[in-house]
This record gives sequence, structure tokens and C-alpha cells, in this order.
Amino acid sequence: MSADADRPAAPRRPHVAPGARCGPDANRPAAPRRPPAAPGAMCGPDAELQAAPRAPHAAPGAMCGPDADIPAGASAGLPAAPAKRRRPMPSTPPPPPAVQTLAVRYAKRGPLRFASHRVIQRVFERAVRRARLPIAFSAGFTPHPRLSYLGAAPTGAASEAEYLLVRLTERLAPAAVTARLGAAMPRDLPILDTAEWDAARLGDLAKLLEASRWRFDLGRADSARTAQAVARFLALDRFEAEQTKAGPPGADGPRSSARGGRRSVRPARRIDVRAEVLALRAEAEPGPGSDGPGQPCVILDAVLRHATPAVRPDDVIAALVADGLEIGQTPRVTRLAQGEYAVESGAILDPFSRIGAQASGKDEAYTAHSP
Repeated sequence: MSADADRPAAPRRPHVAPGARCGPDANRPAAPRRPPAAPGAMCGPDAELQAAPRAPHAAPGAMCGPDADIPAGASAGLPAAPAKRRRPMPSTPPPPPAVQTLAVRYAKRGPLRFASHRVIQRVFERAVRRARLPIAFSAGFTPHPRLSYLGAAPTGAASEAEYLLVRLTERLAPAAVTARLGAAMPRDLPILDTAEWDAARLGDLAKLLEASRWRFDLGRADSARTAQAVARFLALDRFEAEQTKAGPPGADGPRSSARGGRRSVRPARRIDVRAEVLALRAEAEPGPGSDGPGQPCVILDAVLRHATPAVRPDDVIAALVADGLEIGQTPRVTRLAQGEYAVESGAILDPFSRIGAQASGKDEAYTAHSP
């Protein structure tokens, strides 16, 4: 045993409670603990200082920082906010006003019956420039000649009664306009007549074109069967047909590819063909027809009312073919006249003759185009 075996053992300290201090400062009373800080409160030596009030949230788009209370562009060397840009007005003076309105009747013959309406527009715009007519123009950045096309025939159909309104800045004689404009037009687009049109006195020319008379050259078809098919069609109360029209890209309906970009086909619409056929008759003509001189041909004479959607000549042929009529070739279609429809006589009234009838003060029907 060692030398300290007889020394009495030192009393053992009691166990330290959990959280109590140890060491030389174990008997020093502990300083009172501060309560836990509230969420978001300041801690450390500045805990007892009062926190500065927080600024409210800035509205969307408002300025923040030291210049928050300064109006935008008022001071601090900041430029003013740019104003909303507006489209500048044309710097050129407005075009001269129109002082005269002329109604022009022209024909569409030969190969030009296959020209589209847009091509016909370009031809007239160039012819007006060649004829040096004082044409009126619309105002704006892209002025256009004031030409109004009324009741244009469909592509592929010839016509002897197409109408156009021309507005001039100087008064000219209608006969002079016919000569000057006719000299600048192609051979298959002749100018037939020109008249001054006063809409306040004569009415809207577009509303006077109520119906058209059409001629269908069926070639060497069976005249008896054609007459029977016409009689059965006229006995119907209703005949529906479908029309499908190609529209611009983005229109509703299934898409189809075309040259120059993708185009869409609008959904087919159903129209009542029988309701717009005012008259229809078939006759055999021994004169020159589609198959050459001396060959008999079958001619259909039809009067179609102008409606929306319009019933086209092809719809009439489709109705007869659906009834069993056999046509060996594509019919040649020609518009003979268009104007007001006289119910009693079944004639198409010439709009130009209305000018002479009203000038003379007569109330009877003016010149009519009857079969």
C-alpha cells in the first residue's frame, strides 16, 4: 500500500444537475437568462433599441430606394418617361376630293374569262394610268385608286355586263372616258358604255344589281333529256348543294398544301340552289356552238338571283347532273345581263336605261333584257 493509504478520503461532490455550471464559478449565482426573442426581433447589444418601422411594400412598377418619393423625371437628373409613340400622320396634303362618279360597263371575253378578279383589278389600275384619267385616290400612307367593282363574274365565266364605279377629281364627258379608257384596255376586256351615276338621285348601283341572266352552252347534249331534267328541277321545292372555298392560312378547317405556302380549306357550307333560280329553260340552237359551226348545240337560259352566299352557275349544272343529265363537255357560261328583276315579265332591267327614264320623268319600266 502507498503512503496515502491512511489519509481519509475527501468528500465527493454531489452530481451536477443538468445545465448547472462547473469549475471555480460553480458557486456563483447565475445571471438571469433573458427570455427568448420574438421571431424577427433584433438580438445582440442593440436588442433593446427600437427597430425602425419598415416601409410598406411598393406598388408594382413604383420606384424604390432613396428616390422613391421623387416623381419620375422631376429631379435627380433623370430623363422624363417617354410618352407612348403614336403613328405619325402623313406629311403630304390630302388628295383632291372626287367631284364625279362614272359607271363603266365592260365585257370579259375569250381567254381573259379565266383571269382572276385580282388580275382584272390590276389591268384596270394600269389602264387608268395609261389613259391619264384624273382618278381620285384614297387618303393615308398607301393611297389606292377609288375603283369599285360590282357583281364580278366568277373565274372561268365570260360576261357581257360587268360594272365598275370610277371616281374622278375633274369632270369629264362619259363618251371621252369610254374612248380613252377603251384604248388602254386589252382586246378581250372592251369598254361597252359609260354613264355618270348620281347615287343620291339614282340610288346605289350595287343594290340595283339584283339578278343576272346566264347562258350555258352545253354542246351536243340530248335536248329532250335536258328539257326533262330542267322540268324536274323546277318542280322541286328545295335542292341543296355544297360549296367549298379555300381560305387564307389560319382559317378553320383541315389544311391543304398549295404553291406559295400552306392554305386551309374552309368547312363546306350547304346552300339552297332552287330558291335562287328565278327562271330556267332549255332550247336547241342550230347555230355555231362549242363543237364548231354548223353543229347543233343545247342552250340553257337561266336567271339567278344575287344572294349571300351566292349561287354560282356551276351549282345549277351540278343540280342537273345529280338528276341524271349527261354532259359530254364542260359548259361555256356567259353572263348576258345583270340588273333589277321584273317579276311580271321575267326580264332583267338595264341600270343605264334608268338614267334616261328618270331624266324624262317617266315611271314605266326602262329598257329590259328579256329572253
